[in-house]
Amino acid sequence: MTVSTHRASAKGARRREAIFTAATRLFAERGYAQTSIQDIAEEAGILKGSLYYYVSSKEELLYQLLVRNHEALYAHVAGRAPAADEPALAAVHSFVRRHVAYVLAHAELSALYAQESAALQADERWVRELRRLRRRHEDALGALLRAAIEAGEAVDDDVVMTARAILSMANATYRWQRSSPRRSPDQIAEHHARLAVHAISATGR
Repeated sequence: MTVSTHRASAKGARRREAIFTAATRLFAERGYAQTSIQDIAEEAGILKGSLYYYVSSKEELLYQLLVRNHEALYAHVAGRAPAADEPALAAVHSFVRRHVAYVLAHAELSALYAQESAALQADERWVRELRRLRRRHEDALGALLRAAIEAGEAVDDDVVMTARAILSMANATYRWQRSSPRRSPDQIAEHHARLAVHAISATGR
């Protein structure tokens, strides 16, 4: 790669990030329907025509934001393999804690997924991919739950439903975290992790 090509690619990467950052903030503040491509371009400091070099439409921009969020969440939460000697329930605790911490640290993106993903229903390819990413995350937690059951540390008769219930609880924290200033993000993440573990613990039954 030549120096000029490297500079061009670096500039393109910075511009792409500026677009994603602008779209995330405006979608969260105004709502997806009330935000235009022109609004996003102005917020990112580029011409509207230049924005179309990176995405073909506002719908694709939302889709890319949601996919990026899924990938980053999965890497943050499931990218850490449990230690060989780590108790199975401790691995569940860590998963839920990290998930909630991510949701609270990226509240605007979390809100987008919860509130605006329906805007992508017209493209079945996007719907399938988002479902695949969601199932991958659910399956990762489900595997930890099954390991805890097999180790005799947990009791559960429907791992799939339990994984979804725990993740729904964790995902909802972005809605009310700002209205609970007495609780830090770390305290909220720890509380939810302990609550999830207590719900399935064999010793707590």
